[in-house]
Amino acid sequence: MTPDISTLSLYDPGPLSDVQTNGNGIHSEETDDRYMQKLKNYAKSVPYSIEPHSKMMKMLHFIMLRIAQCIDAKDYEVGFLQWDSMLTYWSMLKYPIPKDKRIALAKIYFHVSVTPGMPAQVIATCADGFKLLAQSTKKITVSDMRLPWRPIYDILKEDLFLDRRQFEYTQLSWCMGYIAENSRRFFHPAAINDMLSTFLPLLNGTQLDTILSSQYYLLSFLPLSHPQSYLPMLFRMWESINSYMYDERMLHFLAKLAETHVSPEVSDPRKIAEIPDDEVSHGETRPQWSKDEARDDFWPGLYKDVGIFTEHEWSLLMCKCLASMEIPLADAGSLTTGPSADNQAGFEIGRLPKPSWRIPSLARIIVYSMAPDGIPAPPSTAPTPFFTPLPSGMNTPSIHTSTLKDYLSAPLGKGVQANRKTYIAGSRALDSLVRFIASIQDFFHVSNSGSWTTDLSAFIKYIVYDFNRRWHEERQPDCETPMNRRLTRAMKRELVKSLRTVCLLAMFSQDSTTVSNIQSCLKSMSVMEPDLILYPILERAVPSLEALVETQ
Repeated sequence: MTPDISTLSLYDPGPLSDVQTNGNGIHSEETDDRYMQKLKNYAKSVPYSIEPHSKMMKMLHFIMLRIAQCIDAKDYEVGFLQWDSMLTYWSMLKYPIPKDKRIALAKIYFHVSVTPGMPAQVIATCADGFKLLAQSTKKITVSDMRLPWRPIYDILKEDLFLDRRQFEYTQLSWCMGYIAENSRRFFHPAAINDMLSTFLPLLNGTQLDTILSSQYYLLSFLPLSHPQSYLPMLFRMWESINSYMYDERMLHFLAKLAETHVSPEVSDPRKIAEIPDDEVSHGETRPQWSKDEARDDFWPGLYKDVGIFTEHEWSLLMCKCLASMEIPLADAGSLTTGPSADNQAGFEIGRLPKPSWRIPSLARIIVYSMAPDGIPAPPSTAPTPFFTPLPSGMNTPSIHTSTLKDYLSAPLGKGVQANRKTYIAGSRALDSLVRFIASIQDFFHVSNSGSWTTDLSAFIKYIVYDFNRRWHEERQPDCETPMNRRLTRAMKRELVKSLRTVCLLAMFSQDSTTVSNIQSCLKSMSVMEPDLILYPILERAVPSLEALVETQ
């Protein structure tokens, strides 16, 4: 269904003469806005005067008028592209775009890009312009703007798999995928059922192309806000498919999902009814929500055993993490089955946007799943905690009451307390990471290096980077992560202790990429826990520089 662009309105100059401005030319009612405050700071920092805000707003209105006129006249390849460049230059001057104008421009760019028959250059320009306008989650949300998902899918479905007589190498499939990934957060969560009923029947287990294409549709269109209805299904599908291409896209999706859901409010079911549903495509249906489900109960969030994952799902993720490092084990032949299966995929799948590298995705999943969600183990005095210490009661009975009767009746053997599992720093995700690092510690050594060393060093680098990133995010006053789910100092210290030994082993590698990753990791850890990092580095670096017997 072709969107009706004529119903969209852009130019509304309004009573500009009635708006009061202050001495700097900035609207008086907008001076408290944080973006207007940033503009004032820019104006104070430059050594020259800038145009007043009222003048730049009139210029923006004029540019928007010309864009609307070009679209109305269907002058896309010349007029529209020219005035789009003017809007780009205007945005470079750091003047904030009002929210209503930003929404109107984003809708125009979206609908032009998904109009059938548009030139490829216009589609690419509109895709970049839409991302520039709508990429900030603070400036515009799904409550401000909704977009239809059907027009993107209709074009992508027809262009992805073409007959050899019809095939023409274009970037249309890539552009549609790019638009879908940038606009997915504006798809209404109530459309999830329609998406599932559209994408899942396309899956044919005997053809890898249909598996990868249906997976791309699912992971590019499904909203990230309410995954309760489809996340278990995605994991069940993942367990039955052996493909590196499938794994990379799935890990990329789960990394974004884990980062999004550190805040419990994102997945609140009551928000579905609060979001206006004004973008229903032809043939779509909406579920009828029961009034009992919309009661005002406390929503604890989408938290499960480990972050937003169950124990079984987390075990699958850690198995994928071990397989992703491509470490040669006894059954090394099993590592090649995934790439061998991917050889059967058609070249059409390569026309879609590629997912990010699996190593950063794995690190982000682990870091954003960390929380004080278990019984903390006693602090270890070992330089590297190789395993979770045994709970109290395994060797000597622990005292949990103050009465003499209970103390004398405590069992001397394995008691009830032996079944209570403890975790390093009280975090299940951190405990899994420590066990993983301890199991592959020998592969960080210079004498046991190989093609896997780069992946291992990059993995710990991204672990520390994402941990520092989340740590500083949770120190901001506007952080939405609950206090009982935030990172603790004990978790930070145990993480540094678990990664310190492997970093000191790999710092003498002969591979420049590995050394660069380790240096970045050590720099970050020296900021986190300087007393654990600086002295061991100096203890190894000074003698090696004096004797010149090491590679670095």
